[in-house]
Amino acid sequence: MLAVAQVEARRSGDRWLITWRFDADEPEQISSVWLPHSRFRAEAVAFAPAIQVPPAALVTTDVWCDGIPGESIVNAFVIARTANGPRYFRLRVDLAEGGEPRAVVERSTG
Repeated sequence: MLAVAQVEARRSGDRWLITWRFDADEPEQISSVWLPHSRFRAEAVAFAPAIQVPPAALVTTDVWCDGIPGESIVNAFVIARTANGPRYFRLRVDLAEGGEPRAVVERSTG
């Protein structure tokens, strides 16, 4: 099963560079990653060649985040396109005091 977790978030102008750690207990190839939520989004990032996991892989996305410190953004998603079809990771994104997004995977499908 493919899994994802946020590793870090670094401000970059009005956006956030968010690094994700992807891992799997069985071989998986990731060809792209996309965050489509209207308040927590990043354009699709494509990988050629595809990323092979395991071993774990780090992926950085350039995320636009619309929220205020102390707020939670719900029903955000990371979508990973894989050789076995798309994998969906539903997120809750808690915004820290300085506005730093902290994404927590609440559910995964696919």
